[in-house]
Amino acid sequence: MDNQHNFFSMNKTEDWEKGFFHQLSIDENGWIGTEFRTGDSNGFFISRSCDTYVDRMIWHRLLMDFDAPENSSIKISCCASDQDDDRFEDGRVRKVDEYLFDSTISPEAKLEYFRERCKTTFTNAKDVLIRSLKGRYLWIKIEFAAFSEKQPVLKKVRIYFDTRLFLEYLPDIYKQEKNGGAFLGRFLSIFQSLFLDMENQIDNIARHYDAGFAKGDFLEWLSGWVMVEDAYMWDEKRLRYLTQNAVEIYKLRGTRKGMMEAVKLYTGEYPFIVESFETAVEHDDEARTTLMADLYGSNAFMFTVIVRNTCVETPKAYAELLRIIDNNRPANTQVNLVVIAPLIYLDRHTYMGINTNLSEARPVHLDGKSQLFHNKV
Repeated sequence: MDNQHNFFSMNKTEDWEKGFFHQLSIDENGWIGTEFRTGDSNGFFISRSCDTYVDRMIWHRLLMDFDAPENSSIKISCCASDQDDDRFEDGRVRKVDEYLFDSTISPEAKLEYFRERCKTTFTNAKDVLIRSLKGRYLWIKIEFAAFSEKQPVLKKVRIYFDTRLFLEYLPDIYKQEKNGGAFLGRFLSIFQSLFLDMENQIDNIARHYDAGFAKGDFLEWLSGWVMVEDAYMWDEKRLRYLTQNAVEIYKLRGTRKGMMEAVKLYTGEYPFIVESFETAVEHDDEARTTLMADLYGSNAFMFTVIVRNTCVETPKAYAELLRIIDNNRPANTQVNLVVIAPLIYLDRHTYMGINTNLSEARPVHLDGKSQLFHNKV
């Protein structure tokens, strides 16, 4: 069955920036969220006109992907017209988009103008039919409201138009208004929407096999294809990196550089690695030999990985990091994971410039009046 898939989509930073938004911000994912305080419902977005270049175009369906926590809402309104200009309060006839981006007009005035024009409104609806809208141009207005600490986030909007209805494949008698053609058209549109979604999934099935696009269980499944171990420990962004770069990562596995890269991916910063040959001392220095063995081990096949305590803040994080190191260590070696705090502890892991710093001598204030000075001898 030949079915047209004509649509406008807004799902990235460039799309949102083409419209007008007030008290909203765009995050690194290209999602649009609120800047306003709890209870302030004046955050809104108004799109630039979506132009189909065909008069009396019939709009079909609106899809939205958003997160609206409890006590928050996302209200979307639509309006369509064959004209992209209008006569405004000052008597001037001008382009609606020009009015939208006029900095001399207050956001409240723009919001009120579109509230009067937008008659089709839905609240917290993710999939709606908008076939009552006809016109070459379409504008959408999205209002954000939140009454708790959690704020709503809008990820993407897709608007279908000029879609051939299932009703058109039926005999003419079913299309007559007096015989319920309008009702039957809306009823069949439910099944058409399901069919369209299924068809889109089939058309885009390749995305599920691409680590750059796969999400959730599919991404974890793909990571298993390239033998990424303990995929559950990694967040989506890092697991995606491991899956996409598996070949290069395996080339470094079992090397010092590979170990440093693996630890950095988990903690966010490179560790310090001390290998056994670096702690070798003269045989007659028994005290130093004992100290080195106590700090870094006496096994010639042992190495020590040192990280800051800000990178491993919980026992769970320590266990996960130790497992990552174990998965990347060379065969027949042992590892000693040390977490250092910003403290001076003699004969323990104290490293100048890393977790210990020396500064100039300063007088100690005892009671706000008396001072204890450091006297040179």
